[in-house]
Parts: sequence; C-alpha cells; structure tokens
Amino acid sequence: MFEWSTGLSEPERAAKNVENLINLRKGDLPFDRGLGVNPDYIDKPILELSSEIITELEDMINEREPRVQVSLEQADVLNSESILEVTIGDA
Repeated sequence: MFEWSTGLSEPERAAKNVENLINLRKGDLPFDRGLGVNPDYIDKPILELSSEIITELEDMINEREPRVQVSLEQADVLNSESILEVTIGDA
C-alpha cells in the first residue's frame, strides 16, 4: 500500500502523497473510511467513468494535499484500458 521513503525533498514527498492517495480505495483506512477512490469504478466501462473518477480524484487530492495543484486528464484509451495523465504543480 504505502511506501515510506526517507531523504525525499518536499516536492518529492508531495508527489508521493498524491500517488498514495490515487492508489487508496475507500474503506481501506480504518480511521478514515471515506478517504480514497470509490471501488465501484472497477467494473464500469472506461468511457462511462472517466469524468466521474477524474473529478473525484482532483477533489480528493486538492483537499488532502494542499501543497500541490493537480490536473488529471484522460490521455488515451487503449484496449479498454484508460490512461490518466497526472500533472503536479506548486499550489
């Protein structure tokens, strides 16, 4: 789940926090069950969920990691797999 790396710079720590948030499913954290991505997205068709998941991820990251400004875009859809491009900038 989470990887704790030492010796990271402040921007690297913020980027790692964003990565951890994106990989977290709702219900995984015992004391914050609402944090994470909705697991119901797993079985939905890619084109149906792209705007929903992008909005949810952007809101969650902007709320939980205020040191960065995140922009998510659907970069490509190949063989029923969606590729999200994550752009991280200073807040």
